[in-house]
Amino acid sequence: MNEESKIMKKGSNKKFIFVVVFLVLVVLGLISYIVYDKGIVQFRESSDVLEKSEKNSKSSKKDTTSNRNDVEENEQKSSESSSFRLLKFDSSKCINNPSGNYTISVFGDNLASIGATVDNTKRTVSFSYNIYRVSQTYPLGWVSSIENIKTENFPISFAQEVEDVFFGGLGQSSTGDTMLFLMEDGSVEYIPIMKVLSTSPKSPNSYGKLPDVSGVVKFYTANTTGGVTILAQKADGTFYDLGPILRNTGNY
Repeated sequence: MNEESKIMKKGSNKKFIFVVVFLVLVVLGLISYIVYDKGIVQFRESSDVLEKSEKNSKSSKKDTTSNRNDVEENEQKSSESSSFRLLKFDSSKCINNPSGNYTISVFGDNLASIGATVDNTKRTVSFSYNIYRVSQTYPLGWVSSIENIKTENFPISFAQEVEDVFFGGLGQSSTGDTMLFLMEDGSVEYIPIMKVLSTSPKSPNSYGKLPDVSGVVKFYTANTTGGVTILAQKADGTFYDLGPILRNTGNY
């Protein structure tokens, strides 16, 4: 009886040990699976993050390259557009008066307070003048008292865009005062100030394009024999003396 009891106890112990070992193996298996599964998830998440990071990096590089290209293109355009304003002046390069002697100078004060403002379309210019100051500058006889001071504004329409407006003079008196308009095609239109104020002060208009003048990019006032004149420079550095050309129109 005792022997049998011992055998039964031994059998029970073996079963218990087996169950415990089995449970331990199951627990270890579950732990291994969870760890493995989490590892896969983490690996996938890391891969996704890495992939997104690589895409963002590539996109950033593309954007940086694109921005750099835009900057370089804008700088090139800016350089091209401003190169005309940085031209050197060589007095020997006059087209219509090669033997002329020219020294760049600054035109005197615009005593008549004549102005011009180009609107957003660049095809309309607001021509303005001060009645009293005009009367004091030019022999018009309009008003003699400062109490009659008044500024007039009149629109002038153009068929092309106006790129620049320049006020200058010819000779040694105000009768040569001129307003020039640089057009988008490089041609030059003009207004002889004294004549327009004498004949049509309330309806000023451009007197048209100067003949045989093209490719102009910049205006200068210059001292020469007989007083001041206006020079119109081309992109290659050559220039026109507009004095003779303007006087030949018969409007001075």
